[in-house]
Amino acid sequence: MKSISRLLLVVFTILFSLTTIVSADSYVSEKIKDLKESGSILKHSEKDDLLAICDNSIDEISESLKSMDFKDIKKDDIKIGFNEMYKVYYVSNDVVNQYKSNKAFSGLITDKYEWEVPIFNKNDDSLISTGTILKNPLLSEIEHKDKLNDEAIELIEKNQGKWQLAVVGNRCHINGIQTYLNDDSLLSLLKENNIENVTQLKMVIFPTYFTYVVYINDGSEEYGVPFTKREDLVGVNNGKLYSMSDLLNIFEISFAEDETQVNPVDVKAGGGTLNSNLTNNNNNTIIISISSLFIIIFIAGVVFFKKGIN
Repeated sequence: MKSISRLLLVVFTILFSLTTIVSADSYVSEKIKDLKESGSILKHSEKDDLLAICDNSIDEISESLKSMDFKDIKKDDIKIGFNEMYKVYYVSNDVVNQYKSNKAFSGLITDKYEWEVPIFNKNDDSLISTGTILKNPLLSEIEHKDKLNDEAIELIEKNQGKWQLAVVGNRCHINGIQTYLNDDSLLSLLKENNIENVTQLKMVIFPTYFTYVVYINDGSEEYGVPFTKREDLVGVNNGKLYSMSDLLNIFEISFAEDETQVNPVDVKAGGGTLNSNLTNNNNNTIIISISSLFIIIFIAGVVFFKKGIN
C-alpha cells in the first residue's frame, strides 16, 4: 500500500511539474506575442501608406535581388511579408557614454524607428532578405542644408515626413531576422536564460557598431542579444544574451583603439552597396536610388554617422 502511495505521489509530482512548466511557457509565449503585436504594422495609423509602398516596390525589390546573389529568384517567386513587418528603433547619440551616466538603457531608445519588411520565397516561405522603409526627414532635421541648392531643398520639402523604401538587403545578420520573426526562437532564448517576466521586447540598431540588438527588459534587468555581420570586428557572439551593461562595454572596448578607420557606410556614386567589408556574397545590401532625394538624405546620414564615430 505504501509503495502505491509513493508511486502516486511521484506521478502527481511529475504531472504538477509538467503543468507548471507548460503554464510558464504559455505565459511567456503570450507576453512575446502581446509585445510584438503592440508594435505591429496592422495597428499602425499609416499602414495603408506602408502597404502601398510594399505593393508598388515589387519591381525594385526584384531587380535589387537579381543584383545580389539571388539571380534565380523571379519576380513571381517573391512574397513581401507585410504582416511580419517590424520596427527597428534608433538609440540616442553617444549611447555608451550616456548609459554610463543614466544606467538605464530603456531611456536611450528613441521614439524614432524604421520598418524592416521581410522578403520571402513564395515557393517554400524561406526568408530571402529584407527591405528597409525609412521616413524622409524634415528639412529642419538635415545638417548642412545651407550647402544644398534650391532644387534639392524643394525636393526635400515636397517629400519630407513621407515613408519610402530605401534599402533592399538584410543589413542585420540573417539569423537575427529569423530569431526575431520566430516566437518559438524567442521563447527558447528566454527559457535558456531563465527570463520569465518580459516587459519590453524591441529590435534596436547601433549603426556606429554595425550591430542589431534584440533588446529585452524583464522589469529589473536589461539584456541584449546582438546580431552583426562582423563578429570579429565588434567582439560579440551572435545570438548570445548579454546584460546591456556588458554589451555596451564590449562595444566601447572594440572600437576604442582606432575608431577613425571604421566607416559604417561607403557610398558609391548614384547609390550602390554598403561597404563590401560589411557584407558577403549572400547578404549584399542594395540602396534603392528612387530619386535624388534619397541620395541627399543618405549623404546627410553619412555625415551624421561619421560625426558619431569621430
